[in-house]
Amino acid sequence: MTARSEEILALARIGAVLLGARTVVMQFVVLGGNVYLTRRLSPDDFGGFAVVQSALLFFELLGDGGLGAALVSSKEMPDRRTMSSVFWLQAMLASGVVALAWALADVMRRVWTAMPPEGPWLLRALSLTMLLTVLRTPCGIQMERRLQFGRIAVIDVVRRLVYFTVAVLLARAGFGLKALLAGVLAEATTAAILAYALSPFRPAWVLDRERLGPIIRFGVAVQSRGFIGYVNGAITPLFAGALLGRHALGLNNWAQGFAYFPLEAVNIISRVSYPVLSQIRDDAPALRRALEQSMQGVALVSCFFTGLVWGIGPAMVRVVYTDQWLPAMDVLLVYSTAMIVGTMSPLLASALDAIGRPGIVARLSAGWVTLNWIVVVVVMKLSPGLTHYAMAHCVHVVVGNVALLAIVQRQFPGLRTGRAFVTPVLAGLAVVAAGRLWLRGQVGGPFTLAAVVLAAAAL
Repeated sequence: MTARSEEILALARIGAVLLGARTVVMQFVVLGGNVYLTRRLSPDDFGGFAVVQSALLFFELLGDGGLGAALVSSKEMPDRRTMSSVFWLQAMLASGVVALAWALADVMRRVWTAMPPEGPWLLRALSLTMLLTVLRTPCGIQMERRLQFGRIAVIDVVRRLVYFTVAVLLARAGFGLKALLAGVLAEATTAAILAYALSPFRPAWVLDRERLGPIIRFGVAVQSRGFIGYVNGAITPLFAGALLGRHALGLNNWAQGFAYFPLEAVNIISRVSYPVLSQIRDDAPALRRALEQSMQGVALVSCFFTGLVWGIGPAMVRVVYTDQWLPAMDVLLVYSTAMIVGTMSPLLASALDAIGRPGIVARLSAGWVTLNWIVVVVVMKLSPGLTHYAMAHCVHVVVGNVALLAIVQRQFPGLRTGRAFVTPVLAGLAVVAAGRLWLRGQVGGPFTLAAVVLAAAAL
């Protein structure tokens, strides 16, 4: 392993610690805010807002272009001319897409039939966040390229704190969906201001088409994966939302969000791994070692969380979120089980992007999106219901991630993918056994729940 690789890995470890500390702080904020909002707002409110956000994501994908990912993956730090060219291109794209969102907002309600009556104006207001995202993108690229994860952690914590402060205060005042809207707008504004304060960037008046060429080509490959993922995710608000209604959609999205909690840890690992793997991709032993460690870390988190859900899930839901969310318990069990392998895809996709192979995941994603739509449509026609929908939806998650693991094994010769799961799975089973045999009966309130979770972690 080269000295430069050792230096980068050392910075990565520091970055992981900083982002880990950020996550601990954020989860207190997120947990408190989410608990209050889920108690104050109904599944119908969350279902309606999810439909609006799904419609917004369509426009966000049009305005992003994957250009930021291309700059982060480059081996050397992009110069000001390149960064400025990307900034102005993104600004033009985002401005056009915002105008398009305002023009087509009413039409979108005919497509997303589960969208609430006020949905078109919520969509128009939310579209403004795309302009704020463009403003902070070059600042974020600079921080990621320099591995300044401490600054990134500050931005993440403060913006989430602002979101929940605004959303909770307005929800308490009875603003309903508008509370969530105001929280998102306040969060985006805060993130843009902090990004410029911590890593300022002043773009030059330049648009270099020659430099943009390879960046656009890489970005298109990355963004095609985003579009495929969007088509995959759209089945929930479009198909399930229309068939099952906003209430069931709210229950489904809550269960899915709860089950996807381990992705917080995955996002830390992937966020650190992407720029790191990009810079050490020519050092095969260092690259393999870093990826193996990341995979095992992801598996430990996902198996522990799944063990908690199976061991003490109903008690957790009752104490934290109240009984109104217990009807989604079976759905939560389905989603959390699938996430044992489902958490791997963001990390493995980052690894393939880092070695300049974004097209692999894009092609694989197209296959699992097709599988998802076929399985979900067939199952829902034969046996409609929320739990059956969740089970059908998880088929592509499991099949796709297993296929991705096999592909990564071939792309990184000598990588020990199987060993990453052995210890985490055994630990998860121990948590399930302890939870069902003893710990579940000890949960009587928030403090005993915290003690039980710590006891499970000690296993």
